[in-house]
Amino acid sequence: YYEASITLLNTCGTGAEPASVYYLVEGLTDSNDPAPLGTNISPFTFTDTNAVNPLEFYRALYSP
Repeated sequence: YYEASITLLNTCGTGAEPASVYYLVEGLTDSNDPAPLGTNISPFTFTDTNAVNPLEFYRALYSP
């Protein structure tokens, strides 16, 4: 297994989002099928200790 981390320091966009909001973290491998990995409140650091692919990509989606 591999270990990977992403950090979301603050929100961006239109500025309409509150200071601390929920984000859904998803992992994408070469198959491009997103897999939900967790939900966090910004700011946060998410660590995936069970990554199985060294080419895994992560994204954080705003979750109202």
